[in-house]
Amino acid sequence: MAVPIAKVRGRIRARLNDTDGRLDAPSGPQIDMAIAEAWILLAGQLPAPVLVVPSGVTIAALSDTFSLPVTVASSGYGTGTTEYGGDVRLQIVSSGQNLRKITNVEMDALHSGAPIIPYSIPRDFALYQDNAQIVRGRCWPGANLAQACNLWATISPEDLRDYVGTGGAEGMDTVTVPGTREAVQSLVAYTASCLLKKMDAKAVALRGINPAVAEDWQRESDRLLDIAEIKQHNVKSTGRIIRFTP
Repeated sequence: MAVPIAKVRGRIRARLNDTDGRLDAPSGPQIDMAIAEAWILLAGQLPAPVLVVPSGVTIAALSDTFSLPVTVASSGYGTGTTEYGGDVRLQIVSSGQNLRKITNVEMDALHSGAPIIPYSIPRDFALYQDNAQIVRGRCWPGANLAQACNLWATISPEDLRDYVGTGGAEGMDTVTVPGTREAVQSLVAYTASCLLKKMDAKAVALRGINPAVAEDWQRESDRLLDIAEIKQHNVKSTGRIIRFTP
C-alpha cells in the first residue's frame, strides 16, 4: 500500500497535539524533512522490496557487457533514480533461461586464457558498480544476438524528497510513502518521537505533552518495524504448521 505524505504529516501533528497547524514549530516543511530522513533509516531495516521489470535489461549483439536501468517506473515511489539493494536475477526472454550470478573473480577466471570472447547465448553474469553509481554487468559467453532479459531486483529505500511531482515541479503533497500499515505507523511514531525530543520545554508544555512519551513512541516504532518485517518473511516462507501429504 502507499499512504500520501499529507496523511502521515497529519498523524504526526495529531501526536504532537497540533491538529490545526497553528503552533509555530515544527512547521510543515520541517515535518516533511523529518519524515523523509526517518523513512530512509526505517525502510532500510526492512527486507528490501523486489522490483520486477519485464525485458528490463538488454545485452547487445556481439557484446559481453550491459547496464541495469537507472530510471525505473513503478519502483513504489514513482519514476526516479533506483538504487539496487543487492539481489539481482536475470532471465533471457526468448528462451526462459535464468542466468547464473557469479562473482567478478569467477568471471575473470572464465576470461583467463581467452583472448577472444566467444559469442553464444549468455550463461553467467557478474555485476559491479562504477563511480557514477551505475550498476553494470558482464556476461559469459557474450551474446551472439541481442538478448532481452527480464529483471528481478531488490531495491534500496528512496529519499521521498526525490519524488516531488514531474521534474520536481510540485510540492511534497504529491509524494506517497510506500509501506505496509505497520511500517507507516512505525514511521509516524519514530518521526513524532524525534520531533518531540527536539522541542524545548516551553513548546512541549504548551502542547500538554509529557516529554517521557517520546521513549514510548520509540519503543512502539521498533515493535511495529518488527511486525512489518515478520509479515514480509511470512509472505516468502514455505513453512506450515501441518503439511499436506497427497
